[in-house]
Amino acid sequence: MLPDTLNIYIEENTFRLEPLFSDHRKSPHWAEIDRVTHTIKPVEAAVLSGHNVRCVHGVLGVLRLPSGPVLLVVTAKSAIAGRVRGHTLWRVNDVDYIRYNVYATPEEVQRDAEYVDMLKWLINFTGPPCHSYNDIACRPPAHGRRYNCRGINSDGDVANFCEVEQIVQSHGLTGSYVQVRGSIPLFWQQQVDIRYKPSITFPVQDMKNETSFVKHMDKLLQTYGKVVLVDLIDQNGAELALGNKFRSLVKAYKNEFVRYIGFDFHKECKGMQWGKLSMLQSDLMPDLENDG
Repeated sequence: MLPDTLNIYIEENTFRLEPLFSDHRKSPHWAEIDRVTHTIKPVEAAVLSGHNVRCVHGVLGVLRLPSGPVLLVVTAKSAIAGRVRGHTLWRVNDVDYIRYNVYATPEEVQRDAEYVDMLKWLINFTGPPCHSYNDIACRPPAHGRRYNCRGINSDGDVANFCEVEQIVQSHGLTGSYVQVRGSIPLFWQQQVDIRYKPSITFPVQDMKNETSFVKHMDKLLQTYGKVVLVDLIDQNGAELALGNKFRSLVKAYKNEFVRYIGFDFHKECKGMQWGKLSMLQSDLMPDLENDG
């Protein structure tokens, strides 16, 4: 049986998590998180008093903010109609955080608040819950880590490739929606240095780019069917040449089941204007509706 809520005892060097159940039974085991090493281990239940205690609905994980790592917790939830394997489904309505580091500068505190406000906006942006069960399955990335590996190889595989599938069950029916992401599918490099945006270089001729790009797109179409390419890189500065090469390859590919959408994310959403993502959503809506 899953706990309904958690008591988090905030100690100098640890967080202790006590599971709480609706039938008031006591669990013999708690969890302990080390605030220095970030390790998690099971511990025996204890009687604690005089501690700073937070009662929360759940722990989403560890989030890294400007002041350092924080424990992201659920502070409000609401039930969604339907049950899965006997368990109630819950929607996250609000979140908060508990700092691992005791001290933070006023500037870090302000920036932390801005990040969490953005996260809360994203939670609210998802809209009201539907009468269905949603499960997110994420296949781990392949072919190298970001910055350490960029672009494509001769087999048409791209760096940092990851597949995310949303599975929806409603009224006895099951459907899914799949998104994939990966490095832009041509030969390019970005060596890590002290600059915020390392320079981009292109180590091979365009003919080799076209061959590997075709292999990559053929694989996507064979695996997923119709593909919508969403390009979020800057359409100026250092990334302009990269975007131009990408668009040229898409145009030369000439496939009716491939559509390209360019959205300069940093330009459009500058100054935390996340509402402008609605423009991208509008561009995508015909494809979302046609593909079910």
